[in-house]
Amino acid sequence: MTLMCSPHHTSYERSMTLMCSPHQHTSYERSMTLMCSPHQHTSYERSMTLMCSTQHTSYERSMTLMCSPHQHTSYERSMTLMCSPHQHTSYERSMTLMCSPHQHTSYERSMTLKCSPQHTSYEPSMTLKCSPHHTSYERSMTLKCSPHQHTSYERAIDDPEV
Repeated sequence: MTLMCSPHHTSYERSMTLMCSPHQHTSYERSMTLMCSPHQHTSYERSMTLMCSTQHTSYERSMTLMCSPHQHTSYERSMTLMCSPHQHTSYERSMTLMCSPHQHTSYERSMTLKCSPQHTSYEPSMTLKCSPHHTSYERSMTLKCSPHQHTSYERAIDDPEV
C-alpha cells in the first residue's frame, strides 16, 4: 500500500503478517514506515507482535517516531500486556504528537485490547492529519481469537484527502 498527498508527497509503506497455529498460538507482526513532506521529513516505524494462547495473551509493541530537520522529535515505546483466562483485562491508550513549526503533524490514536476466556479483541483506531497540506489517514482494525482457533482479521481504510 502506498499513500500519496500533494503537493508534498506522503509515502506510506506497510507490511503485515498474520499467522495462526493449531495450538492456539496466534502471532501478528507488522512494520510501518511513514514519511511526509520534502522540507519536514517524518519517519514513523513500528513493529508489533500479538500472541494468543489458551493460557495467556501477550501483546508487545515498540514504536519510534522521528521528525527532522528543523525539529527532532523522537518517541519510543515498548509494552507488554498479559492476561489470564480467568481475568478480564482491558487496555486503552490515546496520544497526540505534534512536531515542526512549518509543517504541523498531529498524530492521534486510541486503542482498546480486551481479553476473556472465550475471545481476545484488538480494536485500534488511528487518525493522521498533516497541515497546511492536509493528509488524512483513518484506519480501524479488529482482531479476534477464540480457543477453538477461530481467528478473524478485519480492516477498513478511509483516505478522503489525498
